[in-house]
Order: sequence, then structure tokens, then C-alpha cells
Amino acid sequence: MTVKKISGVIHHSVKKWQNFLILWMMTGSLLIFPLAVNAIDLNGEWLGEGYRCGFGGAIQERVQIVHQGNSVEATKITGDNCVLAGTRTFSGTLDGKGDKIQATWVTGTPNKPACCQKRGRITIVDDNTLKSNIGVTYRRVSQNEPTQPQPQTDDNKQPQPQTEADGDRERYTDNGDNTVTDHTTGLIWLENANCIGSEYPDFDKDCPVGDGKISWAHAQDFIDALNAGQFPKCNGGGYNDWRLPTVQELESLVNYDLHHPAMSPDVFSNVISDNYWTATLDASNHNFAWRVRFDHGLVFTEEKSHPFYVWPVRGQQCSKD
Repeated sequence: MTVKKISGVIHHSVKKWQNFLILWMMTGSLLIFPLAVNAIDLNGEWLGEGYRCGFGGAIQERVQIVHQGNSVEATKITGDNCVLAGTRTFSGTLDGKGDKIQATWVTGTPNKPACCQKRGRITIVDDNTLKSNIGVTYRRVSQNEPTQPQPQTDDNKQPQPQTEADGDRERYTDNGDNTVTDHTTGLIWLENANCIGSEYPDFDKDCPVGDGKISWAHAQDFIDALNAGQFPKCNGGGYNDWRLPTVQELESLVNYDLHHPAMSPDVFSNVISDNYWTATLDASNHNFAWRVRFDHGLVFTEEKSHPFYVWPVRGQQCSKD
């Protein structure tokens, strides 16, 4: 231990300040003892509460933390649809006081692991509790505590039989003008879930051309043109208030009992088991927007330059007395 002496030799009082032990002397001098920064050993298994994947509810995540010096890294033990098991979920370094971790979280998808990052901070509350500023609190797992079963992900879930969706058919009404009303939400959707690809493929200039998958900006262009009456085969009712759905609105169509597509196949036409754009931007990066996959109903963000399908919606209709 290095000791810095500043005149005098007689001890008067002791005080801890940040990472130093300061000894005041009766003569007005002091000794400064540097303290160990990393007094807490974070190595081991931790359980995260409040973790969220996409727009679903909060779930638990189990991680293995490796702590060496000022470096801290956590790896997923239980995977999910955002970060798979065995993937690094966050890493960072302890600050000068040793009570906070400046961390970078890794997010990803089953088909594109570790595609995005988010910066944040973790406060070391005590030996057994870590609290992040992104809503997740980790507590140390005791050696006798049983391991939680791994949540089902898109990769490890068992195949489910396709069931007849009578509830879906009762939920919707075909309006006879190329639109369908959802009585659960009051929203009105295009009956054709890929009207660009099936009716107006020339509008799609995004590679590969003609399949109906276009960038987020071109999706907005299509909506504007639809409202201007340029695509009558899609807009049989002649409405002018179409828009991209929010991520919550588009996800409301998903039936998680069904796969490929994740909704009743006999309500809408041309539903593609692939990604559809929403109007909802990624709050942390407006170059990204939320998308919904209609193979299993998973929800992710993606750069707006990527080509995805477009499914316009109209707002809830108000009845007049």
C-alpha cells in the first residue's frame, strides 16, 4: 500500500473519501491511503427482473457475470427472442468510485444476433443487488436456488398444431370494398395484406423489385399515393385517411396460436409470413422503426432503409347520433 505523507506524524481522526482513507494529524498534516476500488466480487449467476423483449411484458433473464478488475461482462443463461442463450447481454467498466458500471447492452434477433447496442448505467446497491437505469434489477442467485427453465424462443419452441381460428372469423367483417373491420379494436384494414406486390408491383423499385417489400420512406410514399386515389384496386372505398399502423395496432392482428402466418388465413388475402413496417420509430434511434413478423408474430426494430411489406390501416370510425 502506498502512503502519501503531508507533514506531521500524529494521528488525529480518520475519514473515508471516495477511494482514499484520509488520516488527519494534530499538527495539521495528513496521510492518504488509497483504498481498493473493487471490493465487491460480482462473479456468479444473477437473475434480472423487469427485462423486456420487444413490446411484450416484463420477463426474467438469468445471466452469468464475469468480473475481472474493473471489467464486467454478463452472458445470457436463459435466452429469448431478443438475445439468445450464450450471447453477451451487457459489458462495461466500473467507475472511479467502484459503485457504478458504465455498461453497453447488446440486443439482437434470432436471425440477426447482436445487431444493436444500448448504453446505460448499473448501480451496485450491495453485494447481492444491481440496479440498471433501463429498468432491470439484478439479484445474485444463491447456490441452492434452482435454475429457471429457459423461456421458449423462436428457435427452441416445440411446433404447435395449426388450429381453426373461429374466434378470428367472428372478430372481423369484410366490408365488401377491399377493407376489413376489426371489431376488437375498431380499426379498418386493407383486405389485401400485400396490395403493392399483387396489384401494383411497378411501384416497388426496392431490390428485389416487384415483390411488395419497400423501405420505410417508400411505405410512407405509398400511403400518400393511396390517399390521393392512385391505387383504386387497393382502395376500393376511396378513403383518404390511410396510414401506417403503430406497432401495437399491427401486433394486435397476431394470433399466437397460429404460425405461417400468425393469424387466421381466411380473413385477409396475401398475408405474407414475413416482416411488415409500422409507423412506430425506435425511441433511441430514429433511423430504426418497429416491424412485426407474421410467421410467429415477433416484434423487432430495423433500419428504415430495409425493404418490408406494407399493410395500411384507417383509424377507428366514430358513429354519428
